Amino acid sequence: MQNRNIEKRKAYLQQYVKDHKEQRKQYYQQWLQTPAGKQSQAKYDKSEKGKKRHNRYNQTLIGKQANIKKSFKRRDLGFIPLNDYFEGAEGHHISQNFVIYIPQEIHQSIAHNIWSGRNMDAINKLAMEWL
Repeated sequence: MQNRNIEKRKAYLQQYVKDHKEQRKQYYQQWLQTPAGKQSQAKYDKSEKGKKRHNRYNQTLIGKQANIKKSFKRRDLGFIPLNDYFEGAEGHHISQNFVIYIPQEIHQSIAHNIWSGRNMDAINKLAMEWL
């Protein structure tokens, strides 16, 4: 008798997962934005299982295309530092070739993108003020 209940429960849970797929996905994405979720994801990525997952992704067509795109972007960026590196600094590209080392807090204070030009004026202004 107990086996029937286990089978019913298993079937119910499988159906529940199918019926609530989008809600579960949305909940998980929101959870990843929390500090606990970020910490858990970082821990998983460093684990052996996480590394295997990333390796499998890199073997797929989408993963290969993503790596090619990343590689091309990196090749397009030059690296001519305008100041010396210091502890706690991050390199910020003010153009495709020139890099300024600025404190990590300043560099991460404004989300920016050199490719689209989003917020580059604002972050470059902060970087120049810091110099």
